[in-house]
Amino acid sequence: MRGISRAVVVVCVSILALAGDSGGDDVYLTNGQKVAGEVTDLGDKIRVRKTSGITVVYPKSKVLRIVRRASAAEEYRKRKGAVEADDAKGLLELARWCAKGGLATEAEAAFRRTLAIASPVYRTAKLEFATLLDKEGRLKEALALYEQLGRDATARARSARDRLDRRRTIVFREAEEHLEKKKYRDAVASLEQAFALTPASGDSAKSKVTETQVLARLSQARKLLADTFASSRLTISRCQTCGGSGTVTCPACKGKGQVQREFITTVGGRIRRIKKWVTCEACHGAKKVRCGSCKGLSADLDGLEGNVRNSLRLMADRAFAGIRSSVSSGVQRMNSAVLKTPLLIGDGSPSYAKSRAMRDAMKSIPPSKKDLAALKRPWKGADAEARGNFLACYGLELAKLVAMIPQSALKPDRKHPPVPLEEAVVGNASLISAFPERHAGGAFRVAGVWKGAAQTAEGALALPVEIETAGPHSLRPFVWRPGAKAVHENLGKALGLKEMTARAAGYPYDDLAEVTGPLAEGERVELTGRFYYDDKPVPDWRFEVWGVAPRLDEETEKAVALLSQEVTFRFKDTPLSAGLGMVADLTGVVIDLDVPEELALKVSARARGIPLGHALGDMLEALELHWVLDGGRVKVTAQASAAERKRSARILKLLPDAKPSGED
Repeated sequence: MRGISRAVVVVCVSILALAGDSGGDDVYLTNGQKVAGEVTDLGDKIRVRKTSGITVVYPKSKVLRIVRRASAAEEYRKRKGAVEADDAKGLLELARWCAKGGLATEAEAAFRRTLAIASPVYRTAKLEFATLLDKEGRLKEALALYEQLGRDATARARSARDRLDRRRTIVFREAEEHLEKKKYRDAVASLEQAFALTPASGDSAKSKVTETQVLARLSQARKLLADTFASSRLTISRCQTCGGSGTVTCPACKGKGQVQREFITTVGGRIRRIKKWVTCEACHGAKKVRCGSCKGLSADLDGLEGNVRNSLRLMADRAFAGIRSSVSSGVQRMNSAVLKTPLLIGDGSPSYAKSRAMRDAMKSIPPSKKDLAALKRPWKGADAEARGNFLACYGLELAKLVAMIPQSALKPDRKHPPVPLEEAVVGNASLISAFPERHAGGAFRVAGVWKGAAQTAEGALALPVEIETAGPHSLRPFVWRPGAKAVHENLGKALGLKEMTARAAGYPYDDLAEVTGPLAEGERVELTGRFYYDDKPVPDWRFEVWGVAPRLDEETEKAVALLSQEVTFRFKDTPLSAGLGMVADLTGVVIDLDVPEELALKVSARARGIPLGHALGDMLEALELHWVLDGGRVKVTAQASAAERKRSARILKLLPDAKPSGED
């Protein structure tokens, strides 16, 4: 009995050690049966979840042993580690194994790694990957791969495109319904989804909804959505009542400065009523009074009130640091002294005189140290009304100044810090303007045709410019005028905005004025700059231009785009024609071989993630061959003219730098 008890104990201990968090185990029972599934320890029992989903509980006394199998994740890591980074065939086998085992994410990663290598299995891998994406419902990606395969997948491409077009049409119609019902936010969401369903190769003749239609509607929906916030837009314009003067004709005296009053007097013992002209008590003879609409601020108060208040709060601890405590209390009182009661403008009262003295001490906005020193004495001797009056006027001037600067380019965006201009990438103007929040803070190079500068008010700091791009856009590009430099410097110091100070130090104000001035309409240009986006208080996006340069000719531009594609391959004694064919399949670039077939040239070369132009040069160097451009194709030849070689060398200089092929 003791021997039996000990044996039972040993079996139980081994079961406890083996059972647990198993991803797929084999359970051998005492009756000879084997059960496969996920095992969980329940104390004196175990629970087995079979692959069919059925769960069975067994007492441990009926379990002989548990053999733990490697989980799918462990097996994947093992197989992945055994495949070299540039072994296309091995990567394809890994992708097939993952797809068969239901590891969709891992299968996609393996397929993509396979398709990054020029190899004999490239087209096979592309077809299998496209089929996998098609089954998952990712029609746009599957269609792109089918179309790249050409005749090998014509029928599949046609089927995928038809299904994608039907889906996009349904979503677009939903967006149209949202626009009719003025549900602009829902319309934007639907149109973004419709755009995501646009084929990468563009629309076909049978497409009921085109990419241009979607982008145009998306821009319209975004504008309508932004316009719903128009009531809160902080605009500063002239008061329509007083025309911007801050005063209106006194209604009591009708602008005469005097009013007729009737007096009772005694003349010769008789009581008589006489009329006399006396100074108007409403305007004190000034003939005008403060405008009731703008409270004498001369500006439309729709949204201005909040702008003034925000400006003053910001300045309380910045510009007025020398009189911080007094200004802070003054800002608190301003709400009641200014915004809720008539502003004391031009009424000749002592409070107004003190307010005027403070305004006279302030020579510049933002104030200089000398201004602040001169302000201290009149500020200390002023009452709450005089301080409130001065603060409101100061806030108005600051608000006017800030209003001259696009808000999205003025305020630092902590969510989307600006990307350094050195990292500027070629941007699609349509996509950037259609999805501003996704591109916020980015640095871009945008190509287009110069249309000129917009007409702006005299003294405006920002000058809007217009370009025409390949697709519709609402980038709203602008350049800073030379006069903005001093304002940026002052605002940066006064408000503590480091980005504004850096802009003043580095922005090419004068250079841009010299470059944009002589530009003629229709010239091909490339704008380099930063894209800003702000959704508060209202959606606002701007493209701040830092550089304007003439574009390359169209043919060279296309060649640079084609030859900048990164390629990876490993050839060993591979026929040159076969190797070039694999590279052509990988990049989609047509490569013609102008070399006699009887030479039977072979190539041994290796590249990993370097631009096509550099990779071709390295591959052909040992064979004393050259690549040259032939229209929209690349030709490999041994008899390149001096002009052709010179052009190839020029294009190589425009390509991204090539890193050593041994690097990852």
